[in-house]
Amino acid sequence: MTKQKQSKTDIELLYDPNVFTFSIEVTARLLGVQRQTLHGQFRNHGEIMKGVPVIKIGKRQMVQANALRAALGITLQSNT
Repeated sequence: MTKQKQSKTDIELLYDPNVFTFSIEVTARLLGVQRQTLHGQFRNHGEIMKGVPVIKIGKRQMVQANALRAALGITLQSNT
């Protein structure tokens, strides 16, 4: 019998310190907007919101997790 890995919810990803980037799709769900809205913001302003740039990795567009967390006022607890 194989054990299936359970995927994390978007909110769990947001608070996971081991997550460094988010896809545009996950970011859109976290912000409650459509993916096309974020693409438009990036196209028009070079970032999806103030202080949250988009990183292009090949053809993919990713959002820095720390920048998004900071813009949302989320600070992660340090284990040290």
